[in-house]
Amino acid sequence: MDRGGLQEKLQGLLTPQIYLALNISDFLDEKKEVQTNGFFKSMLWLTNLYGKAVVVFHNVYYHRLSHEIAQLEDKGGSTLDLPIKSPTYLNLLTEKEGIVDGTRVQKAVILYNPSYDQGMLVSLEKFNFQVPERVKPDFSLRDLVSNS
Repeated sequence: MDRGGLQEKLQGLLTPQIYLALNISDFLDEKKEVQTNGFFKSMLWLTNLYGKAVVVFHNVYYHRLSHEIAQLEDKGGSTLDLPIKSPTYLNLLTEKEGIVDGTRVQKAVILYNPSYDQGMLVSLEKFNFQVPERVKPDFSLRDLVSNS
């Protein structure tokens, strides 16, 4: 038996369905085609994924409309209003990450249920630009040229 094939089949059974959206308008156009998680996959995860798909948006703007509702907006101006799965968790996360209304986030994760045509905002991740400290070389270009 081909072990690579078996490994791929097992991974396919265990990995939840994830849709990487190009942008919000892409998701809105294609949401009817999003594959959802079956019963077996949903039983392996801590959150109920049965009949839902994990949808990931990159480079979107986060707006908090109310305690329980958020809006995601892409660069093209398309928006998606979503209930928040856990407002308490999201409050802690936005405080920790320094995310405020209008912040561009690197990643926004929602759970989408096509049966009800509804998504819920689960998580956000802010851009974390860490510029590495510059290391000054211990030689000069002149040293390189003169030694050749």
